[in-house]
Amino acid sequence: MERGKLNFMLNEVKLFLNFNDRDLVRLKRIHPTIKPLIPQIVGFVIKRIGANPKLVSVIENYPIPVEAARTVFENWLDQIFTSKYDADFARRAYEIAVAHEKAGINPKYVTMAMGTFILAIDFIVSKMVGQKDTLYAFSLSIKKAMLLNLTLMTQSYEEIKRDRIIQTLEHV
Repeated sequence: MERGKLNFMLNEVKLFLNFNDRDLVRLKRIHPTIKPLIPQIVGFVIKRIGANPKLVSVIENYPIPVEAARTVFENWLDQIFTSKYDADFARRAYEIAVAHEKAGINPKYVTMAMGTFILAIDFIVSKMVGQKDTLYAFSLSIKKAMLLNLTLMTQSYEEIKRDRIIQTLEHV
């Protein structure tokens, strides 16, 4: 997908979610607290994925070992807290969607996995000690970042479908 379109999608979602510099600061500030918990969060999500027989059958056909998938998830989750949320971020979200689509992973499974990530992180933040309004602000910024990521991937799925249809029509 062209860079201009990716930037437009990114900026549109950031504007809609009111994702701003304060969110970036909060994500970076909470990152050292969340980072050691990332393997635990990813383990929980992988366990939930393993409980879905349909998704397991899709993943079994994907040529990536579970430990490699775990590492991919951990790196992705880490970048949720460290990304600049710029054009490079949008490009990575698009590339993830392309990889998912090639693997035959239905967008609903991406949505379910993202929801599980959000719930797991929200649970962890809810157990932290601190002022409720501060913890709420951190939680809100994390949710915005996750929804931003999910929306970009979902839009990317649509773009991939559209491009495939155009390519098919060009060959007719």
